[in-house]
Amino acid sequence: MHLYTILAVLTFSATVVFSSSNALAHEAPTHAHVDIAPIPSYNRPTGGASAAASLKSLKTLLDSFSTEQRDSFIFDLNSNAHSEWSNLPASFKERSGISMKDMTDTQRQLTFNFLAASLDELGYRRIAEVMAAEGVLSKADQSLIKRYGWDPENYYFAVFGKPAATGQWGWQF
Repeated sequence: MHLYTILAVLTFSATVVFSSSNALAHEAPTHAHVDIAPIPSYNRPTGGASAAASLKSLKTLLDSFSTEQRDSFIFDLNSNAHSEWSNLPASFKERSGISMKDMTDTQRQLTFNFLAASLDELGYRRIAEVMAAEGVLSKADQSLIKRYGWDPENYYFAVFGKPAATGQWGWQF
């Protein structure tokens, strides 16, 4: 696979798509946190992907963080943080939110549960494939790893607005 093809895969940005389906597990090299790689299988613990399932799963995820931690990745709906997103490597552009690396194993699993509750099979699979590609790249050329910071845990999660059944809110991964 050419480096440009891999970089094209890494430009994926998560979008909220509500529908339900099944997905396959994706394997990546073993990493320090085994719950990240291989990426967990598509799992819908709250039922099919939907706005209600997404909100329920997000509340469970948020409850796993301290108030101080939540304050570091929950932003006002009109915050500039959501528009400052970039697909450049994290070493080039600072990210808003909390990184998967800074989460506990339980919080990482709850994040994947949230993604599965929020995305259909294809959306979840795309995230898993990109993270798996990061895992492969993180084991490849050490000079590129240092330069670009490739790491399957180098993904950030942020929430915008107050998550509720009514009103506007969003998330970014």
